[in-house]
Amino acid sequence: MPEGINFGEIFDVAEIRSPYFKSLLERVLLRISERMDIYEVGCGSIYEQPTISGEDAEVTENGEIKIDSARLKEYGDDDVAMAAVAHELAHYNLNHHLVSEYSLVLEKEADDLAKEWGFEIDKMRRVCGPPTYCKGNGSN
Repeated sequence: MPEGINFGEIFDVAEIRSPYFKSLLERVLLRISERMDIYEVGCGSIYEQPTISGEDAEVTENGEIKIDSARLKEYGDDDVAMAAVAHELAHYNLNHHLVSEYSLVLEKEADDLAKEWGFEIDKMRRVCGPPTYCKGNGSN
């Protein structure tokens, strides 16, 4: 794997606490970078912490990406965890945090973009369940 993912150039804030999540996020960003310039686009702020909604991951109304890496690790499948992270990055990339009326259509859009980036969204959905969202707190 190429060295040199610079989280500080991609995210406004990157609070990454565990080696597990750092490795996972690097692999996600490397895959996305095969299809777009992640340094040019940017990804807002990312926090490795429990989510407001209690789900595995979310993007809040103010565009903060929150990932509960402990929950993702419990799946025991990095393809599923990477797809979940990519799904949230897709929400951010699609500016879904700026939408006033959230719907499950936006979940499908994020799934579709993450699939275009090469992530196993269908596998993630089989393991994690159908898309959900928490009004006012973001998306999953």
